[in-house]
Amino acid sequence: LVVISYTQMNETTDERKKRLNRERQQRYQQKKRSTTTNEKIMEMQLEKRKNTITKESQLETIPSVPILKAPQMWLDERTANLSIKSPVFTTCCANGKVLLPPLQEPPSHLNSLLTGTESRACLFQQKIKMYNAAFTFTSMGVKIDQQMINTSGIYTFRIHGEIYHRIGTLLPDPNANPQFAQIYIYDTNNEIQNRMNIIPDLDPIILAELQQMLHQVNPYVKIFHQARDIFKNDPMIDLRMVITNNRTKDPRHYNVPSAAEVAIIMAEDGQETNPMKRDIILQSHKGGFQRISEIHNLYMPLHYVLMFPKGEDGWHPFIP
Repeated sequence: LVVISYTQMNETTDERKKRLNRERQQRYQQKKRSTTTNEKIMEMQLEKRKNTITKESQLETIPSVPILKAPQMWLDERTANLSIKSPVFTTCCANGKVLLPPLQEPPSHLNSLLTGTESRACLFQQKIKMYNAAFTFTSMGVKIDQQMINTSGIYTFRIHGEIYHRIGTLLPDPNANPQFAQIYIYDTNNEIQNRMNIIPDLDPIILAELQQMLHQVNPYVKIFHQARDIFKNDPMIDLRMVITNNRTKDPRHYNVPSAAEVAIIMAEDGQETNPMKRDIILQSHKGGFQRISEIHNLYMPLHYVLMFPKGEDGWHPFIP
């Protein structure tokens, strides 16, 4: 039941705009209040974790299985002060308190490429990282050790610090080709060719089939298409897209999120939108690259698109 007050029925366009903006800010404030405590806890845990990484570890795998059903782990990740011969691992599941439901089955076409044995499937499997890179919304950021470039001997890739994910503006710079998330918005009549301009050694038929699949099932593709349609109607509009970091239900237990649940698109009119701390905020041209928090639920889905084709959440601190 939708109740429309007499005041709303008779309000002017300007009054309606102000009311909607006021209601939007109230919702943001409510979300911020509800997550303040959790944000502080996460920051303390992250800082504690960073301060404990002070020694080198041997990355030696072990064939034994933990007492709790868990993925294979490194020997140095065993519970402290326990035997090396019979190690026990509990950090992966908080001693059995965290029970991860399985990911949803991939769409049938993607599943056939992942599991098939015919020539097309084998070709896809050989280049699966390249196909994923063609559809990723985000790029990899890293500080490369320049001293190791063009040295003699075997190729060595050495970095300083950590690898991270970043995302740029909604539209490319003038005279520049679209990349990453921009391909879902700009010049979409040539979407396949724009992807092959970046990674040419791909099968255009497989690429087109995967693209059609993502257009149908991925909520983030749909929200970028909404921005595309707005730009088509008004090419000069300055947009802001806010991809939220708010989850009240685990999408692995419930339906995958819809486009309306994962992002907000609004005109950049100078009004304050009060985004939450880890919301991803994209603008038409301003803002440059934005680093995505490693504990954001979309850190992995926006980069490993073929691993999360339906937009399921990746890891985040509030997994049940």
